[in-house]
Amino acid sequence: MRKLYIQAVSALNCDDDWHEFNGKCYFATTVKKSYSDNLNYCRKLNADVASIHSKKETEFLLKLTESYEHYWIGGRRIVPKKHVFGWSDGSEFNYTNWDKSSNDPNNLNERENCIIFVRDSGLWWDFPCNEPHYAFCQRTEMQQVVAKFAIEDGKQQAIVIKQKEKY
Repeated sequence: MRKLYIQAVSALNCDDDWHEFNGKCYFATTVKKSYSDNLNYCRKLNADVASIHSKKETEFLLKLTESYEHYWIGGRRIVPKKHVFGWSDGSEFNYTNWDKSSNDPNNLNERENCIIFVRDSGLWWDFPCNEPHYAFCQRTEMQQVVAKFAIEDGKQQAIVIKQKEKY
């Protein structure tokens, strides 16, 4: 009698209602809130307001929702009255997609300290942080599904499927 033990590890995946892109999970909120309220909401989900680092990431977010609304992203002015921004997740601010046709970032009336993702184009506007909008939440924690089973004399004996903790 021969027994064969096999362990299969599935691909990493995101929770329900979250969408995977390039090793991160994204979620589009469904209630309009201020930037700060959205930041708190995303953090309650063990996430942050999304930071964008490439054109491909911009294109992914454009496809994520069919709404024609604007969304908060995690950029915020970090030097008052200057066009110096940082991401709420602390990642490097190494990509921009400002809407040059509207002269952004322009800090109109010195009140525009957060960044809006313009839904129909993916371009960015600086915008007053207290305005209510949806947001993109982003996290790197993903689940991993592991299946273990034994085969004895060609017959499957047992299956154990479990989800590993998020990491």
